[in-house]
Amino acid sequence: MECEIIMPPDCLKSIVRFISYSTFRIYPTQDQQLVLFADCFPQLIILHSNCSRMVSAKNSGYPLAFLRGVSSRPMEIKVTGPVSCLTVSFFPEILRMLTGLEISALNNKILDMENYFPEDYIHKLMELSSADRLESIYSHLTSAARLKARKEQVISAADYQNLTNVNLSLEDLRKYFAVADHQLLRLFKASIGLSPKRFLRGSRFSKVLELIRNKKFTNLGDLAFSLNYYDQSHFIKDFRYLSGMTPSDFASLCEFHPGKVSEYNTFFLRPSNHCVDPRATKDANPVIC
Repeated sequence: MECEIIMPPDCLKSIVRFISYSTFRIYPTQDQQLVLFADCFPQLIILHSNCSRMVSAKNSGYPLAFLRGVSSRPMEIKVTGPVSCLTVSFFPEILRMLTGLEISALNNKILDMENYFPEDYIHKLMELSSADRLESIYSHLTSAARLKARKEQVISAADYQNLTNVNLSLEDLRKYFAVADHQLLRLFKASIGLSPKRFLRGSRFSKVLELIRNKKFTNLGDLAFSLNYYDQSHFIKDFRYLSGMTPSDFASLCEFHPGKVSEYNTFFLRPSNHCVDPRATKDANPVIC
């Protein structure tokens, strides 16, 4: 897999985390699954394929261009030919600005971009060069942010950057925002659609992916201990729930097939006949809106 990471211009750093272009190599003799792990941050995803629509692991159709809400479960998409992927990862508030919907209502859902962007926007977007396509997306996001920003307190991009310590506790969050328990819950639900506890869980999972991918730990027990998991069993269970695979499987994938794992995003490519624990993928794919 080839992956190019682009950081947003200064004017968009308050709403966009990063942009990536990924091109996946396809086994010529078998279908593939593009697997997107659970993520605390929404994404705008545009897939380029010779298919008119992608198909989920449960055979429901997916649009080629969609918004993915904050997700607590992995998402699997069947790929039947060469595919490239443009991903814009952004801070949760922009999702409300783009759709007019409350963020919590969009958790574990994907939304067809054609329903939330101007008529024929997606069709015209596909015809543009990569640079012009990105410029068009920037312009649309900027307009949405300017017109629909809300006045009440929300978690800002600066706040997210200050909360990168994966060993933060709920008490640390209360002190940081200087609010009571019920106010903290309301703030997180309004800003990201998750409870503070689920946000911390997702942040820790992202750190696990980074450490395994970069081979910072050779012993998964030591990794679990360093990130304050109760024990290795809880660590494995949590990883399986959020990714659809075990940490050992992911470590093996990174070790022997590094070209299939994104260096920055939380997704990868695998054969469709890959053996997956059914407990990990039950009800995993999001609802299409």
